[in-house]
Amino acid sequence: MPVRVEVGHIASRSARPPLVEVTPAEGGSADRDSNSGLRTCGHTLANIDFGVADAEQFHRIGGGPMSTEAIAQEITLGAEPTPADMRRVMGQFATGVTVVTGLDDEGPVGFACQSFASVSLEPPLILICADHRGRAWPRIRETGRFCVNVLHEDQSDLCSRFGSSKGRKYEDLDWEVSRWGTPSLPDVLMRVHAEVHEVHVAGDHDIIIGRVLELDTVCEERPMVFFRGKFGIGAPELV
Repeated sequence: MPVRVEVGHIASRSARPPLVEVTPAEGGSADRDSNSGLRTCGHTLANIDFGVADAEQFHRIGGGPMSTEAIAQEITLGAEPTPADMRRVMGQFATGVTVVTGLDDEGPVGFACQSFASVSLEPPLILICADHRGRAWPRIRETGRFCVNVLHEDQSDLCSRFGSSKGRKYEDLDWEVSRWGTPSLPDVLMRVHAEVHEVHVAGDHDIIIGRVLELDTVCEERPMVFFRGKFGIGAPELV
């Protein structure tokens, strides 16, 4: 069994990581699992030139292009940053987009995630962050293993599918179970199969250190990038 270690609270107050927030489509609700981030975006995705294949809607949470001076003026000197401050300012940092997947006795689960990084080469360790109030991550954590599927620029459909609670995330999706018992999504840039090594509680999120079991390079497309509330550098803003 993988080692799962609770190391206690790192922060006394919640500070949400900068993520793509996926606003629920009609009849659905925002999925807490998708890090305070992939929770929808108010534009019809089909009208955005970044591989969006359905009518999910996305709203801007990065705050759009702002000068550093304008950002600084909006934050009261000496005051603790608000969640809105965190989203706006941290939205200046470009990230890739991943889908973290897992499989338990109830079936496959997953959530969209932008908080992903390499931690160590020896031993091979990675990091992801997940909202511990969500539904998918607690189930994945109990299994002790997960897969990080890194999306390419034409996979906004997967981003919206796993960033919202509406519908069945795996319905009509051509996925496979890896030899590690984790769901592998099709045609992604790369996959990282890992076991839960440590879990650190930090505000409303868990910081998960995963020990890498296997790496898959799937294709050589351009990566999906989320920056200042939009997909791609220099892309039309999401309003």
